[in-house]
Amino acid sequence: MPNTQHSAWGVSAIGLGTAEPTSAKSQIWLSNGKIKLNMCFGFATFGRVYFANPLPRAIAANVRHKQMKQIRALYKYVKSYFKNEWDFNDYPLETWRNTNSNEPDIQFGASFTNWILFTAHGPTKQSAINNLEANFKDYKKNNNELPRPGKKVPIQYAETERIDNLEDIAVDFFDKIIEINYYDCFISDMTSLFDFDLDTDKALVKIKKEYNIEPKGDLFLVDIFEEIKKNASA
Repeated sequence: MPNTQHSAWGVSAIGLGTAEPTSAKSQIWLSNGKIKLNMCFGFATFGRVYFANPLPRAIAANVRHKQMKQIRALYKYVKSYFKNEWDFNDYPLETWRNTNSNEPDIQFGASFTNWILFTAHGPTKQSAINNLEANFKDYKKNNNELPRPGKKVPIQYAETERIDNLEDIAVDFFDKIIEINYYDCFISDMTSLFDFDLDTDKALVKIKKEYNIEPKGDLFLVDIFEEIKKNASA
């Protein structure tokens, strides 16, 4: 029988020889050597991991998901050295569902692993991927260099050229819709309505009432401001 030792959290670490309570980086000693169990609040026996409650299982699943994303990113990174030019399929794609959103146009999201600011949304998973591909082609057309696939892309401040030309509308919008001072925060051409702690559906109702427009998609503020300006001059 495997030896068993109970940890302070009420779960056990089981090995073929001796065992230790599990932790974020616990070590289980087996008859054929030592292995590391990089999971929280679990116990191991014969190469399998068991959990006493659903929370550690969810934590471990999230850790495994992140590890697999980085493995795929590393594969794409290494593979990129065998090509002189990169296209959309050379990048490590990841998708997700926006479970907290009621806006139909952003039910799904798509991005490249380690290029966290390069994202797109859509009503379906495939539409989000298609929108990301369109964004990628546009980026490639307008930039001399592309980030290497899989490599971490540093966060850079976005341009403010477009939004700087709409300052009057921005000040009014922040006062009526977001209800904070426009000059108290940094706003760029890539700032979205989703970046604020707002009930998006209620905010869209207010925008419709105040400006008689119905923004959709990623809800970048600069796009909303330009639509307000266009509607006002119509």
